[in-house]
Amino acid sequence: MQERPLVVSVLPQGELCSATSQADGYQYSGGGGSLSRLLSSSKDVRLQVVIPRGVPDCKKAQLCGVLILALAIWLRVSKSEQEFFSEDSDMHPYVAVNILIAVGSIIMILGFLGCCGAMKESRCMLLTFFICLLLILLLQVAAGILGVTYRSEYEQVLNETLHKNVELLRGTDEKAKSFQKALVDFQKEFKCCGLVDGASDWGHNFQPNSESCECSAPSDSPCTQYEGKSVYQEACINRIKDLLKKNLLVIIGLAFGIAFIEVQYNLSLITLFIPLLVH
Repeated sequence: MQERPLVVSVLPQGELCSATSQADGYQYSGGGGSLSRLLSSSKDVRLQVVIPRGVPDCKKAQLCGVLILALAIWLRVSKSEQEFFSEDSDMHPYVAVNILIAVGSIIMILGFLGCCGAMKESRCMLLTFFICLLLILLLQVAAGILGVTYRSEYEQVLNETLHKNVELLRGTDEKAKSFQKALVDFQKEFKCCGLVDGASDWGHNFQPNSESCECSAPSDSPCTQYEGKSVYQEACINRIKDLLKKNLLVIIGLAFGIAFIEVQYNLSLITLFIPLLVH
């Protein structure tokens, strides 16, 4: 009769966990004499590694990094309001998104590093994983403090930048035309007219672009008369600010989510792998 295999479970550190005999259906736990005799008498032994609960999951970390990266890229390529900031502007509203793209990429790499370190019991890889996550967490806290501290300055620079770009609505060069096309599309979608002060921002370029400013009857937005046409009374500056605030809330929520995951991973490392690091 062919002997049925003996399945032996071991921990990643090599410690014997249990053995199950498929011949008699009994399970033997621990390192007692009966287990030792069973191992010595069995010719067909199959090993399986048991990962303790709480060990950081490489796939979860990488999935988290992918989600962060995907959402950040989606925010980055959105053309709803970023086109209203010229390249030589004093500010750019997507600096935080660019940082999230970098963070998402780093977390993907760190997730793989932490998983490999746990499986291979590499002190160097685990310590690097722990330190990198801790540094990212500290940088996020510092960035949050700076964001709250300089919020008023950010709003002031935003207003100055949008007021400065009103000149592009009255320009005739290629850069101005590209900006005007972006605002025309924005006016159609969000039912506003002009950038800061309404239809007058367009100057002599109003008539060629007036169609996007004209009120449709009936309209939910207040209308006014300008150069013989019924146009939206509200300028687009408030709509642009609202979009930036919504994106900012998404970024803040994403940052809190990242911080929570980092804390969870660091706690897992402290409780499970510190003995391995100092052994």
